[in-house]
Amino acid sequence: MASKTASFLLFSLGPALALAQGKRGLSYNNGTLANLFSGYDQVTWVYNWGFDRIGADSSFDFSPMLWGLPSSDNPDWTAAVQVQGTKEILGFNEPDLGSQANINPSDAAAGYRKFMEPFANQVRISTPAVTNGPPPGMGIGWMDQFFGNCTSCTLDFVAIHWYSNNDPEGFKSHVQQFYKYNLPIWITEFAASGTEDEQISFLQAVLPWLDSEPNVERYAYFGDFPGFLANENGDGLSQLGQVYATYSE
Repeated sequence: MASKTASFLLFSLGPALALAQGKRGLSYNNGTLANLFSGYDQVTWVYNWGFDRIGADSSFDFSPMLWGLPSSDNPDWTAAVQVQGTKEILGFNEPDLGSQANINPSDAAAGYRKFMEPFANQVRISTPAVTNGPPPGMGIGWMDQFFGNCTSCTLDFVAIHWYSNNDPEGFKSHVQQFYKYNLPIWITEFAASGTEDEQISFLQAVLPWLDSEPNVERYAYFGDFPGFLANENGDGLSQLGQVYATYSE
């Protein structure tokens, strides 16, 4: 992999930096809701599956995403990556899931060479974000095939998702599978099912681990929407959101 040495140095230094600044992020589609988290030191970065921060405060590090595989050159994507202050870019959203980006690993690799590789050494480049679906067609099986097809790609960190029941140890095991790539991990979506109290219990179990785990650079609980991390009215944080914004051991 072309950037492996440089990426490993970032892997060694980046997580400690992220810990000092706060690893927690937000997936959102309303900048007003994202701004409810302004001023919480733990929450430092945001993304919204698109190119524009749509009103999220400039104090957040915004990471634009190329959600799916374009059919042709995409000047809007190029412009988004070149916005001053852009440090990281995110790739295809759940390409291993038919209802999402739905891209096979070889086509995804070709897309990365065309749409992501031109920005190597200008910004840090994520892998596509895979689900926790069963291999070989999903999850780490899809990711293995992507790495095999993208040996010339510059990849600076690995993006993953996880959705399941309230199972902190299962969550940790899922994340740890991806350490083999020797790159920092971004968990760009994750959530436990259940009531708000059950989700709070889950977060209280995993947040200290995520914050202290050197292999995990950033993470974003799903999601910053009314009835989730925001309250039902969308004018304040929910109890779950308060825990996400402030909990530590």
